[in-house]
Amino acid sequence: MLGCSQEPRPERESRGPTDAAREAEALAGHADRLARIQAELAARAPTQGDWFGHYSGVQTKEDSESFAYARESGCVWKLCDGENGSNSGRVFREDDDGLDVEWSVDPTCSTCWRNRWGEPQLSSRLVKVQWGELKFLIQRDRMRGFCNDVNSDLLRPGREYPCRTSDGPFGEAPAGVPVVPAEYRDWILETPIESEIVEVRELPLIATSERTDLCDKQVRVTISVGVAQRVSMGLAFHLIPEGDEHWSDAAGWDGRVVQVESERAVVEFRRTADLWDATKAMFRVGRRVSTRAPLPAEKL
Repeated sequence: MLGCSQEPRPERESRGPTDAAREAEALAGHADRLARIQAELAARAPTQGDWFGHYSGVQTKEDSESFAYARESGCVWKLCDGENGSNSGRVFREDDDGLDVEWSVDPTCSTCWRNRWGEPQLSSRLVKVQWGELKFLIQRDRMRGFCNDVNSDLLRPGREYPCRTSDGPFGEAPAGVPVVPAEYRDWILETPIESEIVEVRELPLIATSERTDLCDKQVRVTISVGVAQRVSMGLAFHLIPEGDEHWSDAAGWDGRVVQVESERAVVEFRRTADLWDATKAMFRVGRRVSTRAPLPAEKL
């Protein structure tokens, strides 16, 4: 396989009539709850003082996420308009920092609800985030990604993380930084962190699909900043373009801190590309990295 090591793939389970019936029942339950939520919200419009309402985030026609929440009727979450991306449940507790949801389908049972780092896309805890006039309900397990996107200047309200539609208009990031619960405040940076690479280690290629020409490429680098400079586990870093380098080559590598000490940290960069992609040569001792992305989100 041209140097790609392929991880064993689980056998595809056969789906019988019982599975289909169970899915149809679940979807009907989601639709019924959504109708009740819409009726409740129509009778009582959301205000700035509460967190009820419709939340929406759209990237493309095929890639969208929405969330609806009402006091008595519970909540419904939908991803990409697909059957595998729908769930609903009851909110059994709301406090100043977020909501606790009992979902009708266990969100940990589906791999389609995980991102490339293996993090769940749907959590039983939704975190309240206020950014200017905008309200977000962020899945707890996506808070690190949310904070990274704020630090990287990649986040645009309504693009990836749904925000409440009644608080619009949205699209441009509000001034300042989001207000997040105390446990996440250290993840939001007032100013970018920059450093240089002091060591480079290439990792084995991992196959990402049935196509033998695509691999998940990984490079680990050591940088000269650490806990003393507010670096923490999971913090995202980006390559700073140099000279005539095209910005997309640098932007294509997704880096996160996987080890951290007082004055040093290890960042693992990943990129899905063909086997002959030569951008690994971009990693060298002395190269600079930053928590700010090379270009703002609208150009990515």
